Amino acid sequence: MSALNFLAGFDDPATWPVSANEAQRSSLHGIRRAHSCRVFPSGGKLRPRAALSKLLRTSTAYGAAAGTLSGYEVGAVSLPADQATPCALVSILDSFESKRLLNFEREMMIDEEEQGLLYEDPSAFDCCYHDPAFQDMATWCDFVVDLYLAGVLRFDSSSRVQIGCFFVTKKSGRLRLIVDCRRTNKFFRRAPRTVLGSIESWSRLRMSKSAKVGSQGATATSHSSSSSLPTTRSDTFDFGSNCEAGDMFVAQEDVRDCFYRLGIAPELSAFFGLPDCDFEELTKAFRRRDLPVPEVVHSLHIQSLPIIPQMQVLPMGFSWAFHWAHESHRYLASLALPATPFYASARLFQTSPSLGRF
Repeated sequence: MSALNFLAGFDDPATWPVSANEAQRSSLHGIRRAHSCRVFPSGGKLRPRAALSKLLRTSTAYGAAAGTLSGYEVGAVSLPADQATPCALVSILDSFESKRLLNFEREMMIDEEEQGLLYEDPSAFDCCYHDPAFQDMATWCDFVVDLYLAGVLRFDSSSRVQIGCFFVTKKSGRLRLIVDCRRTNKFFRRAPRTVLGSIESWSRLRMSKSAKVGSQGATATSHSSSSSLPTTRSDTFDFGSNCEAGDMFVAQEDVRDCFYRLGIAPELSAFFGLPDCDFEELTKAFRRRDLPVPEVVHSLHIQSLPIIPQMQVLPMGFSWAFHWAHESHRYLASLALPATPFYASARLFQTSPSLGRF
């Protein structure tokens, strides 16, 4: 659609119609008709529908392919709609991780000498991408209000680092907010490696012939030697000798917009400052929703201070965000299952655990 608009001589995206007009629809229909009349060479790897999908940069199942960079669309961004205040991340971490988070400047950031070298390099902070649609202050302020209502940001007069934000597509067709934290990440050490279990790890589970599984005591048999997965491997475990008869339970869950539900302290939030807002446009954005302007915004304006939105949740793009999201999940699981041991993350990749009681 963008290519058609440019080819037609309309260089300014602000002048484009919100929905496809008759000329654009006609052009797209013409592309489809021309494509359907093509004779595909024998032995081609792509089916006609898949080829058309690639041509139009869309997925036959979900619209745009998941993970594809996308421009901002009003109302299309996936944000928490059921939280007024995010959950304090420090309250759902174990003692080691919560201590590290509370003392992040000493335990996570690079030292002062390394920071000094960063400041001496004029190109160190050039990298930052911000969706071009937000060059329009009214559009930017409108989105800031969306973030504020979702409990994602707070307002302050300054920030230690300015970042940008952009969007990628989700399978559902909505947009996922990504924060360009490359500037901030330069101040932090490398986060611990977070290794997750995969579907492939289940293929390495082995059950001995004598194992009794299930409440009915059914006998489990091992794979035969003709199986594509041999019975004797150094990275597999037998299920049997240390296991009592019983049920095996497997569970998984997905927390929608997980990162944007984990709140961080103002001291860390200062490293995730977004571009400042114009007071008049921000006021209009709140009033369009029949909402009062927050007192902090009025206070900053009266003092002639900048109105800077700061992320008060874990930004997706921060180098430590995935580690902490995983650790909070692990800690909550340990509270729900206090008697259940946890395997070291690295072991999940290297070997499969022995099933049974410990």
